[in-house]
Amino acid sequence: LFVLDRVDVLDTHSRLTLLKWLHSLALASQIDTVILCGTFKELPKVPATFSTHWLENGVIATVEAAA
Repeated sequence: LFVLDRVDVLDTHSRLTLLKWLHSLALASQIDTVILCGTFKELPKVPATFSTHWLENGVIATVEAAA
């Protein structure tokens, strides 16, 4: 288990580098679960190896796709 908080404070390039690194580790079956926490305006677009969840008032909220 690997947990990172405050991912939102990384600049865009560093955040992308982190996501690519974690994606490559997942594809190589070197990691199973990573929890990344941050405050964002919307769910980030991530590879299929990631699952994203929006927390609102302490519960996972349903997020409608943008039209």
